[in-house]
Amino acid sequence: RRPGLTLLVTAALALGIGINTALFSATWTAVLRPPPFPEPGELRILQPVLHAQGGKADTLGQWSYPMFEAFTGTDAVEQVAAYTPSPLGFNLETDGDALRVRGELVSGSYFSVLGVGSSAGRTLLPGDEAETVDPGVVVLSHALWQSAFGGDAAVIGRTVRLNTVALRVVGVTPEGFHGLSGQADFWAPMRMAPALTFPRRLTGALSFWHAVVTRVPGQLPEAALTVGLARAATAVADAVPLHEVFGDARLELAPTTLAAARTVPGLRSALFLLTGAVACVLLIIVLNVSGVLLVRALQRRGEFGVRVALGARPAHLVRVVLLEAVVLGVAGGAGGLLVAAWGIGLIRFLAPALPAGAPDLTQMARGIYGGDACD
Repeated sequence: RRPGLTLLVTAALALGIGINTALFSATWTAVLRPPPFPEPGELRILQPVLHAQGGKADTLGQWSYPMFEAFTGTDAVEQVAAYTPSPLGFNLETDGDALRVRGELVSGSYFSVLGVGSSAGRTLLPGDEAETVDPGVVVLSHALWQSAFGGDAAVIGRTVRLNTVALRVVGVTPEGFHGLSGQADFWAPMRMAPALTFPRRLTGALSFWHAVVTRVPGQLPEAALTVGLARAATAVADAVPLHEVFGDARLELAPTTLAAARTVPGLRSALFLLTGAVACVLLIIVLNVSGVLLVRALQRRGEFGVRVALGARPAHLVRVVLLEAVVLGVAGGAGGLLVAAWGIGLIRFLAPALPAGAPDLTQMARGIYGGDACD
């Protein structure tokens, strides 16, 4: 009988619930969700930081492959792996069909460092980095295995093509695993980078395009790790001509936890503050809806009097009011799901590709190699 009131309450609840759900989903994904790896507290992202003579520190962001090779020649850490933090897009060809997929190019120790096995076949091994392995190998995510190959176990050993490059499928990862980037559909050895992307991927000393992760045993003192990384940074700086671009800046390798590495500075506190503010908005909405329903109940005193006169007990009146409130709440919750789905899509669309304040790696690469090589 009151469509305007019903629409007002439902819309208010849908807006409050939807915005809170979308924002909490973003906060959970970016900050709170625990990494799907064994002992994630032992994993560290090694970030190269340059200290200029004036004292200003600038995070380089990513590594070049010669830097990684120089680092692996030191004894700073025992378990280390390289990977592309932003999955690259490729065309996957299977039985004449083409599918756009995203993948990480990783070193052979990637899965062993993360402590992740396979659900079928095997994962990548250090031996897969050898140039004699022909064709190259690839590991599929469980989601891609199901969507593109129908979960067929016979896919192991089968040859697929990525950007026309033939690769042999050797394994499938566990369900829900999408790499350190959280978006990968497959993993190929880093040695395939020149064939899959552009030729100077592995030889460009200043071609910054991948990240480095290491597993630090819990019994290793932080002081020993700091000393080892300091020696390794000196060795890397001596082996790679960073001074050609950055002058006399001193290189430091800063170990960062996964939780800290996946958020830019200030984002964690900003997300928490924004989530708290939006929760307060939802509380205000709930209080206003409660006030509207209370006023509506006061307007129905005559109706309730008639019900009592006809023999209704107080429990019956409470049941009527609660039933109507539940209907409005369910309608508002259903609308909230739609608003949340739209909001999450908007957040994904607006999410920055690079953290604020990070160096413009594209422009840096264009300056070093020229526009064609960068593309």
